[in-house]
Amino acid sequence: MARLMPDHPFANAKPHNIPMSDLIRLMSDSSIIINRVATILEDNGIPFLIKDNTESGRLAGFGTSQNDVDIHVKTSDFEKAKELVQTFMEEQ
Repeated sequence: MARLMPDHPFANAKPHNIPMSDLIRLMSDSSIIINRVATILEDNGIPFLIKDNTESGRLAGFGTSQNDVDIHVKTSDFEKAKELVQTFMEEQ
């Protein structure tokens, strides 16, 4: 099981046991933007899953795009999460 460094922003986050069939991709972007979105979701009580395709590709020996990190949320939380992301992106 992967462990986060103690100073990582999600080191103390509680794991969410969400079945993959109940997840929908909210967005793909750079790890910096995805981590900021994850913080916003966490602050609003929305569980999420980050899939870092860049790191997976690097470990497997492939190259991937820099903006190849996905964040997934529960289908039931998608609309609320989408609104939060839109607000965040408009502020940028």
